Amino acid sequence: MIAPRVMATDVYFDMSIISAIAKRDTPDETEAILRVLRAGNAGRLSLCTSEVSKEEMEKYYGEFRPTVEAIYLLMKKANYVNRQELNGMNVQIDKYTCINSPMIEDNPLWLDLLRLGLKALDAHQLTVAIRNACHVFLTSDRDFLIKERKATIETRYGIRLRRPSELVNEEGL
Repeated sequence: MIAPRVMATDVYFDMSIISAIAKRDTPDETEAILRVLRAGNAGRLSLCTSEVSKEEMEKYYGEFRPTVEAIYLLMKKANYVNRQELNGMNVQIDKYTCINSPMIEDNPLWLDLLRLGLKALDAHQLTVAIRNACHVFLTSDRDFLIKERKATIETRYGIRLRRPSELVNEEGL
């Protein structure tokens, strides 16, 4: 008899987690991060990040940059979601002038997350995770974990915002 296949929990790694692996700057979460990585390797979790992490990484030039980049390159990438879309150009021309202005539409989810107080790249990371139907957004960034903001995001979008240690406890890893 074949055992039923259990679907893996989709976990999105925020840049704070990728950075923590390289820098080892969150010692209280190190063992939990390793357990999450092992569970990903065993197929219990499906781990990913996105090009937004690369955007954040490109602003960092510290001594751990090569290790941070190596970890990023090894991770599966979620489908990219734009913050803004170019819908066309408004062009006005007369005898002496030519004015071109872009018509840009902001992603409504990204805008909503900005209104909740997240920084632009943080809101973009979470937008990608939500649009890729991830179950968990793994982070150590306090901006995501503010109690009221976290509860609003989890209720509104059905994604769990967790520290690695919280995920380990919930998933029994």
